[in-house]
Amino acid sequence: MEAEIERILQNIKPLDRELMNAAAEYQVRLAKPPGSLGKLEDISIRLAGITGNLHNAIDRSRILVFCADNGVTAEGVSSAPQSVTAAQAVNMTKGLTGMSAMARHFGCSLVVADVGIATPYHCAAVRNYSIAKGTKNFARQPAMTREQTVTSILTGVRLASEAAQDGMDVIGVG
Repeated sequence: MEAEIERILQNIKPLDRELMNAAAEYQVRLAKPPGSLGKLEDISIRLAGITGNLHNAIDRSRILVFCADNGVTAEGVSSAPQSVTAAQAVNMTKGLTGMSAMARHFGCSLVVADVGIATPYHCAAVRNYSIAKGTKNFARQPAMTREQTVTSILTGVRLASEAAQDGMDVIGVG
């Protein structure tokens, strides 16, 4: 698994600085006050550097939500019990959360992935990639083993690759 991550890292290209400069110059030439679009301008410049295209259309998008429970909740640091994670994962698939309602409104497809939900649930729409039933309490021991961490990373890569194969222009993660 470590070799697979190394291979993936080798294939990640640096940002195209030349195109980012061209995108910044393009922003200056638009009929608007410089910087008036705020972070949107920065995003368009960065997107040019990532894609290698000056003009990018974002017609197809997907939100990837990775659901898991943190063992450190045993220390009383969470505003909600672990059972909320399972309920929210299911609710996301039904469009009953703020994020999923917005995703639907804006035409984003949604993948909800269980990578470590601790409590039982029944929902076929939540994709099961469970690595463990929550992490360990990191106040007392390491939250995850290295193998679990690598598996988690590869799960994210797998779902991002799937989105690319499905023709998504952009993904959001949470």
